[in-house]
Amino acid sequence: MLLSQSLLTATGAAFVKLTSDHRRLRKVSTVLIVEHRDEFFAGLASVLASEGLCVKRAATADEATQILCEGIPDLILANCELPDESGWLMASKWCLTRQPKRVWLYQAWPTVFDQDWVELTKVERILYHEGDLLALAEQVRSRISGLFSVPFSKGVEK
Repeated sequence: MLLSQSLLTATGAAFVKLTSDHRRLRKVSTVLIVEHRDEFFAGLASVLASEGLCVKRAATADEATQILCEGIPDLILANCELPDESGWLMASKWCLTRQPKRVWLYQAWPTVFDQDWVELTKVERILYHEGDLLALAEQVRSRISGLFSVPFSKGVEK
């Protein structure tokens, strides 16, 4: 038994041992939104902030790369249709360099190449919004809530 475990036991505090399942199901805490349109960024950021997440913004692929050099966020939510580079190309480059944990891309309409790109880039999700910011925000809200359920009932020692 470690000294810290002994102290916790002596004081009557519970010691929580995180298993590999807990690490894998860890909460998302930082989200990078790669979006050049202010209204889309503001809509998505408000949804994510209301869930208690820290939100960072990159308006271009170059800015996203600079932020990734500082540290990899828990989730990257990126527009596929950036003016300087496609989201798919950006995700491909990330696969070759520093693989982010989770990458979700969004675009207005599906294309015939989407499934091939998903397999190539290991993008976790692609969201289609048909130009409707509210629909996109609702999709993000419904999918992000599932990332917060971390069962702490296992691995608790007293």
